[in-house]
Amino acid sequence: PKMSNIGVWTAFLRLASNPRFCLVCAGSVMTGTLREVFETYLSNFLQDKAGANHGLAVAVSSVFPLFGVPGVIVSGWLVDKYHRRRNGLIMLAFTLPLAILCVTLWVLVRFEENDIDLLTATVISALIGFCSIGPYTLLSGTFPMDLGGKESTGLAVGPVSYTHLTL
Repeated sequence: PKMSNIGVWTAFLRLASNPRFCLVCAGSVMTGTLREVFETYLSNFLQDKAGANHGLAVAVSSVFPLFGVPGVIVSGWLVDKYHRRRNGLIMLAFTLPLAILCVTLWVLVRFEENDIDLLTATVISALIGFCSIGPYTLLSGTFPMDLGGKESTGLAVGPVSYTHLTL
């Protein structure tokens, strides 16, 4: 039904009851939180665990968003190429390596007696940026637009984009 034929609340409740919409919201919360944590604390982490001085830590922490840019481009290109047929596989291609990288970083920090090597921390952080920022943009833009359709695109994009900020 067209948006003009149904009320906003009816359209929102229909959208919110869609399991795919709820999954997109949850994914947006997870990738948004990961992005915020890395952007906020990466330079402190590099100082504390990799032994970098403040200036070097700030400079090196820029690899996270810098490598996120090609992640956004590649994920967008994949969605354009395989639109609607393989969105789940595209997300899996990014989030599975992302999970492995996060666990690897945690293991290196948690179980190593010495601090982590700066180069290792830099490479892992860059790869996490590549694998997380692309899916974050898909989850907050492209996927909700697909779920909302022509009639309720804005209604779908707004809540998904806002969920990671409120939870």
